[in-house]
Amino acid sequence: MEYVVQHRLRSWVEHLNCDKGVAPSRAMLTAHAGQCIPDIVPAEIRQRLERQLHGPARGQRKWLSRFRRRWKCRVGALPALAYWQWLGFARLEAVTAGQEPLIVNVDETSISFVTGLKGTVIKACKGKRAREAASLSQRRSNFTYLAAITPDPAIQPFLPQFVLLNEHQISKEELAAAVRSAPPNVRMLRRPSAWCDNAVMRQYLSALRASLQTAAPDRYAILLLDVARAHVHNSIRDHAKRCRVRLVYVPAGTTKYLQPCDLQLFHSFKRVLEEVWRERKGHAVIGALTMQFRLGVLFEAMKRVLATRKWEKAFQLAGVLGDQRSIKRSLLDVLGWTQVPEIPVRPPSLADAARIFPRRMKIDTMSYIYWHKDRPLPDEARRNLPCLD
Repeated sequence: MEYVVQHRLRSWVEHLNCDKGVAPSRAMLTAHAGQCIPDIVPAEIRQRLERQLHGPARGQRKWLSRFRRRWKCRVGALPALAYWQWLGFARLEAVTAGQEPLIVNVDETSISFVTGLKGTVIKACKGKRAREAASLSQRRSNFTYLAAITPDPAIQPFLPQFVLLNEHQISKEELAAAVRSAPPNVRMLRRPSAWCDNAVMRQYLSALRASLQTAAPDRYAILLLDVARAHVHNSIRDHAKRCRVRLVYVPAGTTKYLQPCDLQLFHSFKRVLEEVWRERKGHAVIGALTMQFRLGVLFEAMKRVLATRKWEKAFQLAGVLGDQRSIKRSLLDVLGWTQVPEIPVRPPSLADAARIFPRRMKIDTMSYIYWHKDRPLPDEARRNLPCLD
């Protein structure tokens, strides 16, 4: 009889997940499981099942553990729905304002200067080792690449690309030479640390605004960021509003499924970077590799990847263009869905929005959701708000 109850409960959970976008709690599961007991069940069996479902918490957990194990359920929130709902609300704001939305994804990755011997390596003669013309400090020194992509190929060449370098890695003279040889949309920042922080993000927002004023002055800019602490701060939010850039955050722990940069850009970029490194180093004069050489490799990789490829597919795979039918199958498997449920046309609730950010991050979540406090809600969003009676 327990199997019958669990089978009915499983159908109900699937309905909530796929049709309502709700992940039921333990209290909801135990309450509904009692309703799944057939009426024809003998009183003794009914009482035993009800004791398991409505008795001590330990008994409930054991029963639900058997249920999840048998039906391959998982415990967890569904932040992807809140993320897509938030994006839909941001696009609706753009349409209401009479502007076409422009979605940009920005994220950083650490890149090493020296990739080592990757590829075809022949065993050297005894007493002779392969040459690596780089010092120990060079091999241990990384820099940060703050990359930006958009599904609009006409706007992509204008998006600023930041390269963060430690001041111990590059001199002022080398930086000046690098700036002269860099592509026009690449900014080189020489700083005490090569890590991205709040100050760098504010600089990036200013650069993005300046670029979009030229390339897309009438578009409604929506910037996708992950929830790293370097990206989430009141000063960043306030500066983004001054720059007229709408911020939307990718849920914590989901970037490999929901962030376009992680889906397609970084893997391709690092693979091409290694290939360019091999090509140029193979033709270089034997000796120490200069900073100019290393940055030349970086700029060539940027040209081959960012300037020649279209990134619309990456945004489709992340489901951020308003249609989630193209998302990766692996994401459906992780969420336990056979298909994506309907996304409500309204801002996510406080509880749903809070799941997007790390639990210990103390921020005013709704100040990011309701970006334009001086504007009324779009009519379509207002009609779909749940009634609070």
